[in-house]
Amino acid sequence: TYTVTVTGANGLTMTVSAQVTSPALLTAQTVAVLAYGQYALSCNNASDATVNGSGAGGTAPYNFAWDVPGQNMSMLSGVGAGTYTLTLTDAHLCSATSAVTVSPPPPFAFGIDLSSPECGSAALTALITPTSGASPFQVLVDGVPATGGLSVSIAEGVHLVALLDDNGCLADSTVQVVLPLAPYIVLPSEVSITLGETLIVEAYTNLDVWQNLLWNPLPDPACPNCLRQEWIPDASRVYEVVITDNAGCSATSSVQVLVRREDDIFIPNVFSPNDDGIHDWWYLDAGNSIVSLHTLQIYDRWGDMVYSLEAPMPVDAWHGWDGRAKGKVVNPGVFVYYLEYQLINGETVVKKGDVTVVR
Repeated sequence: TYTVTVTGANGLTMTVSAQVTSPALLTAQTVAVLAYGQYALSCNNASDATVNGSGAGGTAPYNFAWDVPGQNMSMLSGVGAGTYTLTLTDAHLCSATSAVTVSPPPPFAFGIDLSSPECGSAALTALITPTSGASPFQVLVDGVPATGGLSVSIAEGVHLVALLDDNGCLADSTVQVVLPLAPYIVLPSEVSITLGETLIVEAYTNLDVWQNLLWNPLPDPACPNCLRQEWIPDASRVYEVVITDNAGCSATSSVQVLVRREDDIFIPNVFSPNDDGIHDWWYLDAGNSIVSLHTLQIYDRWGDMVYSLEAPMPVDAWHGWDGRAKGKVVNPGVFVYYLEYQLINGETVVKKGDVTVVR
């Protein structure tokens, strides 16, 4: 308030008072809009923050000027993380400033845990664990949305796994799925062989090494862990082989072995024990299916036994009959025989017939 006193020549005085007022102090305010929870930005590297500016005091109207080129409104929009300053100027060109810092959310990221492969698996299960971001989440494998939430199936190979959060933030990671080689083993489906013959069967597998190889029944006891088996089958049956790799995965195959029983013996029906060096002995010609002679008896036409095998013996150990009875050469004629022999499978076969002695 100001006062003026005026005194005239006649000594009279006059007093005048005047009051001078000023506007309120001009101030500027800036506030970041927290549109995403406690953050103004949707993603760590986004540029979608909004900052509101306002003024108080001074004399309206106000002029807004941000330190961002082209931004001269009260609202600053489309900016990323950083510090922004507003300069506010009123009608009398008085000015005030205010600054605000826009903080980014943590970088969007996730972890991947792959399941252990199971035998024969065509894919693994990947468990996705977000370490930040806003739920709900969407998993994409090679750009294709996956089903199963945060637990997805991933086939063998190299894949790009991405995670999209509710704010539109995207993170990705490359993952390689390596599946163990599924073992297989192959045998011929069926083989046929004559009783007494040696059979060789070989299994084929894609494994170079394995944990275990099991034959049931075991054909060749001399080589239980071999793919190649060599033995003399004594009966028709199915043989199975199971191979187990170092991961514990198994494969199985089987072969049907058919054993034919044939009369693998030749019994001559005539011989001439006359010491001419030709057919002087009566021999039996037996194959591999016959392991031993048990009984051999020869009778003349009156029923008298002229020869008897002393004891069971292998066929090739029997020297034959020389056409003698009690040290003397028998007379020419027809003789009957009774023969028992054992096959390699334990079966006993009986043969009856006749042989003619000539001179």
